[in-house]
Amino acid sequence: MTSKKNKLLNELPQSGDNWYFAVRKLRAWIDDKDQGVYRPFVILTINLRDGRILDYYLVKEITKENVQETLVGQLARNLPL
Repeated sequence: MTSKKNKLLNELPQSGDNWYFAVRKLRAWIDDKDQGVYRPFVILTINLRDGRILDYYLVKEITKENVQETLVGQLARNLPL
């Protein structure tokens, strides 16, 4: 992450919630007529306070960019009011 992004993240309001954020390769296969057969990854965000799944994405490939975008997007969408 760039220092500009780090500064923006450091300025976000804080809350008492703890999240579980994980990237895992699933034990399932997807047979897609356009992309072929592959094992997807899941990017998962769970609020540990209440067990609520905040978001998840299935992706064919993991990149630093899609993980960062997911995490920053979750932070922005779940800002304390």
